[in-house]
Amino acid sequence: DSLVFMFSGHGGQKRDRTGLERDGKCETLLPLDHRHSGHIVDDELFNYLVRPLPQGARLHVICDSCHSGTILDLNYQHTPPKFVNGPRAGRWDQIGNEYIPGEVYLISGCQDHQCSVTTSRMSGGEATTGAMLYSFVQAVESGRCRSYAELLFTMRQIIEETFSNNRRPGLNFNFGINNNTNYHSVSYGGRRGMGGGVGGGVNMGQAAIAGAAAFGVAMIGAAVAENVIGHHHDKGRQAAGFLGGKVQIPTLSSAHMFDLQQPFYL
Repeated sequence: DSLVFMFSGHGGQKRDRTGLERDGKCETLLPLDHRHSGHIVDDELFNYLVRPLPQGARLHVICDSCHSGTILDLNYQHTPPKFVNGPRAGRWDQIGNEYIPGEVYLISGCQDHQCSVTTSRMSGGEATTGAMLYSFVQAVESGRCRSYAELLFTMRQIIEETFSNNRRPGLNFNFGINNNTNYHSVSYGGRRGMGGGVGGGVNMGQAAIAGAAAFGVAMIGAAVAENVIGHHHDKGRQAAGFLGGKVQIPTLSSAHMFDLQQPFYL
C-alpha cells in the first residue's frame, strides 16, 4: 500500500520534557481547536502515523508548516548544503534509532528552526499560497521530480529564486506559535489566502497531487489549520529571517537512509 498524509497550516514548538530532542523542543501542528485541545506533538504523529505502518507499506507525509523539519521524528534527515549546488549535494544525518518496519518519507516546508512563508508572488498575485507546497506542485507539474534529489533541488531553487536577497511585495511571514510568542503570523501585503497553505487559483491538476490532497483531507480530520492572519510588532526582526541566504529550506526525512537518486512517486 502507498499512503499520503498532507498538512498545510500553522506549526509550532513546545518544550521537550523527555530529553530526546536535540534542540530541546518538540515540533507541533496546530489544529483548528488548538487553543482548547492543545498542539499535536511530533511524538503523537509518530505513534499514530509511523509506528503502526507494516513492512511493505510506504507513507509520504507532505507538511507545509513552520518548524516542520523533524515533525515525524524519523531516524534520518537529509542535510542540504548551505547553497544550492545541484541535486546530488547534501548528506544524511542519523537523528534517531527507532524500529520502523514500513517506508516513511517526510517532505517538510522548512528546517526545525525556520518558519514557512506564504506569498502571492508565486501565483502572480492571484492568491496567497504556501511557498513549499506551491513549489512542490510546480516541480511535479513541470516533470522536474524524477528523483527525490531532483524534487528537493527544484523546490529549493523555486523558493530561493522567489525570495532572493531582498523582501519583495506580497510576501507574508507565516509564523508558528511557540513558547516565546502569542502571535500567529504577520502579513506584508498581497491577497489573503490560506495561511501556510494553498489558496484559490492553484492548479492541482496532476493526478498524484490530487490524490495526495484528497487523502490528506480525509486523514487530517480535525487537524485543519486555523486560518488566521495575526499581527506582530517586531517586523524588522521577522523580515531578517528571510534575507541574506536564510530563506526556508525544504527538508527530507526518512525512516531509513536511501539513495536520493531513487525515483520519486506517490
